Amino acid sequence: MLSALPSLWQCAALKNFSIMSESTHILSEFDADLNTLNSKVSEFETLLIENLLVTESSLAEWTSDGLSDAIVSAGDFRRKADEVGYFARQVLLRFRPVASDLRFVLARIRVCTNLDSLCGELEEVARRVKNIVVCCGDGDCGDMRENVQKIAPLFEMARHEFRDAMQALATDNAELAASVRRRDSDLDALHRQLMDDLAMVAREPSSGAADEAHWLVHGVFLIRALERVGDHAKNIADEVVFVASSRIASHTPEPDA
Repeated sequence: MLSALPSLWQCAALKNFSIMSESTHILSEFDADLNTLNSKVSEFETLLIENLLVTESSLAEWTSDGLSDAIVSAGDFRRKADEVGYFARQVLLRFRPVASDLRFVLARIRVCTNLDSLCGELEEVARRVKNIVVCCGDGDCGDMRENVQKIAPLFEMARHEFRDAMQALATDNAELAASVRRRDSDLDALHRQLMDDLAMVAREPSSGAADEAHWLVHGVFLIRALERVGDHAKNIADEVVFVASSRIASHTPEPDA
């Protein structure tokens, strides 16, 4: 009988282990709030990408339709990011998580801060595109449109960076997050090239005209805002690395190629 006792204890331990494995935490309310927090943050992927697509399409079609709504929506999303950040801080205070749970909550708090700023950049992007289109009015603006369309690839790069950063966050995909960080260098390079191109246009004799000067100013701020969208996407991707490894990516040198 005594020889059977160890196996009985082992069975009991295995049973307890299987029961605990069904629920990540003892407090089901904590699990529910973590899932809610993750869902609330993940919602921003679709919302902000749709907002950026509206602005991108307006520039491609040279119309201001939908841009006023995009500006208002970006402001609404910014307030929503503040609300989700507040919810994340309440989770931190109520449950006082540790280890990986602490990193999970802290990462979402910082992501909300980046989403707040990113929404501000989207508002700036829509406003600058609207001003550029209005500058042209009913005129031909052939050269202006040709130069402005060179910014289109920057839209796509920023949008893809943000999409992949949010997907990496939702799925804890550190490899996808690392690719976002690498691609941000390409976005920065295109940003610098476009700024150089605008500087060359500004040196042309025709740049002294009012319409030409206006779109050049708006173009500079548009390119800068899109570059900042990429920066915030990279910051969100860095949070994925932080959750997975406790490593702050921005403080770690990139490995040699």
